[in-house]
Amino acid sequence: MEDFICDLILFQGASPTMSAMLTGASLAAIAERGVRVLANYLPARGSRSADYERIFELEQKLGSRPEYAAVSRYTHCLARCVSSVAEDGA
Repeated sequence: MEDFICDLILFQGASPTMSAMLTGASLAAIAERGVRVLANYLPARGSRSADYERIFELEQKLGSRPEYAAVSRYTHCLARCVSSVAEDGA
């Protein structure tokens, strides 16, 4: 069977849960990370262009940590067909 990868970005608090949605679509998560972990919690102010690199670096680091991904605005998930996972033994 040809490998099929699905790229999903879900709003936190979406119902039903991501795992239920994946199961219903015969998909299994192979990677997850939080998106907008930090940016939504920063105080509103003028341009952040001077701080962009620092903010982006922190977003990347924190988004991969489950305790921070849980409070992110979105969840980015890569998934593939359950039959592909079973065939690979993953």
